[in-house]
Amino acid sequence: METQSTVQMNDVQRQFKEVTDEVAALADMLKDIAASKGEEARAAAGERLEELARRAQLLAEKAKSRTQSELSSLEQKITEKPVQSALIAFVIGLLLGILTRR
Repeated sequence: METQSTVQMNDVQRQFKEVTDEVAALADMLKDIAASKGEEARAAAGERLEELARRAQLLAEKAKSRTQSELSSLEQKITEKPVQSALIAFVIGLLLGILTRR
């Protein structure tokens, strides 16, 4: 026959084992949550990166369009005034040459 203290000791050991099992289960659950949060964060970062790439693409297309427009305008001005354009190019080249000699 077990004494009351032995019964209490067995009960405490059983409760301790239950608590340690619950703590282990909780730790596993927290690991799973952390992993899923990490995946969510990676997915959110990927979406943000895709959005930034789309915006950069749009900006590049706008810059290309504007550059082509300006180039076309410059070509038209050169065609309209070839002598003036040549003199301007000569002066710019001369100034750059003087500045880079130093």
